[in-house]
Amino acid sequence: MNVSARALPWIIAGGALFFGGVLAYGLYQGELVVPSKGFRTTLERASNPAAFYAAAAFYAALAGACIWLLVAVLRAGDAGRPRPRAVVPATPPAGSFPGRIGFTQDGRSGEVNVELASGTHAFYWEFGGGPCVAYVSVPTAEEWPRVAALAPHPRDAFLDALAREVGRLQCPRARYAIERNAIVFSE
Repeated sequence: MNVSARALPWIIAGGALFFGGVLAYGLYQGELVVPSKGFRTTLERASNPAAFYAAAAFYAALAGACIWLLVAVLRAGDAGRPRPRAVVPATPPAGSFPGRIGFTQDGRSGEVNVELASGTHAFYWEFGGGPCVAYVSVPTAEEWPRVAALAPHPRDAFLDALAREVGRLQCPRARYAIERNAIVFSE
């Protein structure tokens, strides 16, 4: 039997529900149905309590095993998904940028972390769509003087150097454009 990866969790969950349902119904009614070949066998709590509770423990173990297997299968399915990770800060060549740049990624977005002599600042970045490869959110010209780490640096020269470094390190074949509140990298 060939079972698809999408159907497997549903089959396992169905098994857990079946065994759990048989157990719950049997405990409520006072008799458990025991699978047997060719005929129906029941264990009654009143007439044979030891066998009844042994069968109940067996059904509970089967339901628990199905739940454990379901969790394992679902976790294995997540193994192929990218996990948030921190990227080791890269040091640009001397003279091209006035500090150090590092990147963090969490799915389709993250931060461009800049360490400067005047302090540190994190710029939000995100992958784009269509011709836009990515964009980095930056403070507007009005906001620039209020950001302590960035205020000592001339905005236009700083953003140009930042765009060149981010482009060199993350998307070397993309062009960039510095807009009012973002650096946009495109094909």
